[in-house]
Amino acid sequence: MISLGKTKRTDGLGTGKPERAARGVLLYLILYGALMLVISCIYVVFAPQLISFFDPSMESEAAGVSFFRSVLLFYIIMGSALVLSFALNGAGDTRKPMFTTLFSMVLLQIPLAYFLPGLLVIGITGVWLAAIIGIVVQAGLLAWMYRAGGWKKVVLG
Repeated sequence: MISLGKTKRTDGLGTGKPERAARGVLLYLILYGALMLVISCIYVVFAPQLISFFDPSMESEAAGVSFFRSVLLFYIIMGSALVLSFALNGAGDTRKPMFTTLFSMVLLQIPLAYFLPGLLVIGITGVWLAAIIGIVVQAGLLAWMYRAGGWKKVVLG
């Protein structure tokens, strides 16, 4: 049965307990990090098999394996960025994650992916390096903003 009446909020911020919300974020950081670690390990170990599933001709094997083995371990950090972004968004502090993503992915990662391969003469590895830099910068900025605690004071209305 669906109730359309008022419901009691039991989340940390809704009850005026930001420390409870912070414990939930920490739990999700651990769980998501563990999940991303397992998935990344599977992708790294079975990279050629996974690529052959999507490209039976194996023409893209070298690039695909290079990507999996270079970037996927940083997906653990990206998972942390996602959890922190969702935590800030859920608290009503939505602009910081938006601007962080805009900066790290659009203004940093894309230009780096364009310039690094030729600048460092490393080819496609420069694109992977740009992705890693974007992921790390985004996670670092979100962690800094989350730890600053401004999300605890956002008034939802």
